[in-house]
Amino acid sequence: MFVLGLSVARHQTWTERRATLQDFPLTTVSTLLLAGIVTYLAWIWGAPVQGLATVTALIILAIGFYDLTREFLERQRMRNESQFRRQLRQLESESDGESALKSRLQEGLELLCQTLNVPGGFVAIRQGDEFIVMVSRFSVPVGSVLSKSLVACDDVTEPHSDQLPLIALLAPSFEGPTQVAVVGIRRPRSRMEISSGNLELLAEASDHIGTIVTLSNVQSGQENRISTVIAESQQKADEINSATEDLIDSISRDPDVDFVKLVEDGLRHLPDTITLGQSPLAAILGVEAETHIERGKELQQLLINSIELLKPSEKRPPEPLPRIWYNHAVLHDAYVEGVQNREIMARLYISEGTFNRTRRNAIRGMARLLVEKISA
Repeated sequence: MFVLGLSVARHQTWTERRATLQDFPLTTVSTLLLAGIVTYLAWIWGAPVQGLATVTALIILAIGFYDLTREFLERQRMRNESQFRRQLRQLESESDGESALKSRLQEGLELLCQTLNVPGGFVAIRQGDEFIVMVSRFSVPVGSVLSKSLVACDDVTEPHSDQLPLIALLAPSFEGPTQVAVVGIRRPRSRMEISSGNLELLAEASDHIGTIVTLSNVQSGQENRISTVIAESQQKADEINSATEDLIDSISRDPDVDFVKLVEDGLRHLPDTITLGQSPLAAILGVEAETHIERGKELQQLLINSIELLKPSEKRPPEPLPRIWYNHAVLHDAYVEGVQNREIMARLYISEGTFNRTRRNAIRGMARLLVEKISA
């Protein structure tokens, strides 16, 4: 048995190039166990001819168990390597990433059209100086190429060309100062114009789509970083899923316009506990205290805590901040720290139009969060 073990170890090390410590403990335990059983039976039976035959059979069985154990470990190792290679192929394959991105955008577009009661729309992603229609619903065909001059805009606006006759409004998506995508929708079925609340919702949805597109581009650009590819890919996938959930949540749970205005007014008077104590927002949120000053302090702390809940992670990264941090950064810097708007725009490297749109979207998101707290 000792010579057999040496020969097997030598074969694994020099022929198969395998680490013998990987399977040596299991094979040793199983072989010694069966060898002990054989020795005990041989001693009990006095080693007659029948006993010798049994010993021979058990030795063969021991070798068979050893081979089964080695085969199990080999298959496990091959399975782990296969899973690792499959993850690398998924990350390096542009078609797989594009398919996942299309699925997420299509889901968001369908829900957006249903919520705004419009028959259709499209989402186009920037590639170079052109925009490629990635997903569509009863509007511009998928794969259509749109020129930059046709869809470039700073805020929600009507198309300036007759090349998009079915489209009523265009909503841009930005990464910093660069427009990375555009969302187009058709006219609503039940009315001629879209309400201001739905315009805000459209702008917020386009902002979330910009985050999804940006994160997807970052993920696809990491294919050459083999050492950290799995961990970073999973992190970016989680962020994309989070951004997608934010997009679906922003469309499906649209807060009341008046409530959004109350939240915005509360943020503007965040340092003033006297004004906050007299605000109708305190009564709506169920803030109770003996005096209006104490009620204002309670509401102030509630608003600050709600702003902190918008943080994507515990530690704020160095500037320039990723797009996923925009909502928290705008509200925290503007209302908690009292930083001037132009300084915030400089920190985020964004234009004034993008800043205003981001602030509106962030306030709506915070209002939605407060509504959920009330309903809980």
